[in-house]
Amino acid sequence: MNKILIIILGLLAGWLCIFFVDELFKMLSSIILLKENTSLAFNGFKLNVILPGTAINNLYAYTAVLATPFLVSILFIESSLLWLNRTLNELARSFNLIFQLVNIGYLIASILITILSVFIKPSLSNDWQQLLSKGNLSYNQGLLLLLVVTVMLLSYINLLTKRIKKSIPVISRK
Repeated sequence: MNKILIIILGLLAGWLCIFFVDELFKMLSSIILLKENTSLAFNGFKLNVILPGTAINNLYAYTAVLATPFLVSILFIESSLLWLNRTLNELARSFNLIFQLVNIGYLIASILITILSVFIKPSLSNDWQQLLSKGNLSYNQGLLLLLVVTVMLLSYINLLTKRIKKSIPVISRK
């Protein structure tokens, strides 16, 4: 029973970080970097930051604001990996691994959604599509930039999984 409760708590903590804490950090970074008022709104069960229409004018700050949820997720993953290496309690380690897996899944899903939205390109409603269109980049340059960012994030995830494997003891079965 304790294992199931720990799994549920790990899932809830991961989802809480993805759906609420990441967006709060995105709002904080938009207030600091863009120096404009932003608002929060619920879209289903996810908290969303509504950036002002003039936010795209400052390209570098807008890029930093859009990258904030990814960076916060990476920060959560790295801090939980440090905690995993220092914790000996089996239940705490299980909680931590579930939390990490949820955040890694968020990074992978975000990458795939961004790639698909740029390729399908139904409208410019996506923040990343607006960034690519206003960034004075051609379509091919935007795809190259997206490819570089994707390769960097997937390489990070690959190295992260190797680090997580090292911190999990393997029990040999007889």
